[in-house]
Amino acid sequence: MTDPLEERLGEEGPTDEAPTGEAPPGTILAPSPLLTLGAFLVGLSVEWIWPVGLLPWAWNLGIGTVLLAGGALLFGGALRTMRSRGKHPSHADEPPELITAGPFWWSRNPIYTGHSLIHLGASFVADSFWPILTLVPILLYLQRVIGREETRLESLFGTRYERYCQEVRRWL
Repeated sequence: MTDPLEERLGEEGPTDEAPTGEAPPGTILAPSPLLTLGAFLVGLSVEWIWPVGLLPWAWNLGIGTVLLAGGALLFGGALRTMRSRGKHPSHADEPPELITAGPFWWSRNPIYTGHSLIHLGASFVADSFWPILTLVPILLYLQRVIGREETRLESLFGTRYERYCQEVRRWL
């Protein structure tokens, strides 16, 4: 079965009008899920010292469950899609191809989006404001990482990647 997004992007490979100066591979301080987990634990620590709740328990549970499930589906689906293409999510692994299937059809960054949604969902389930606040610097940092990644992908895949960016949102 053909991916409709693949059909719209075309078949051009990495040299399809790719910029001549190749960008260096992206780097990140640590695996992004660990960064997010660390920020979540810092937020819970602050919550333990200075509790600030969010909403009534039933609302927190409902919102948190939806965010957790959505994040897990994006995150897990992205990992499964990447593995099926022989790609590891590590920044050291060059993409052998532009992956646009699975969750990459809805988000250019389903791993970052997925673990950020999991972080938010867990914050609601824990009825804790502070982990939401500690997610903000992580998201700002990830924006910088994504910028470098996008420069690299554009140098590798050229206009095909540019068309992908026009079709698919960065986050959701």
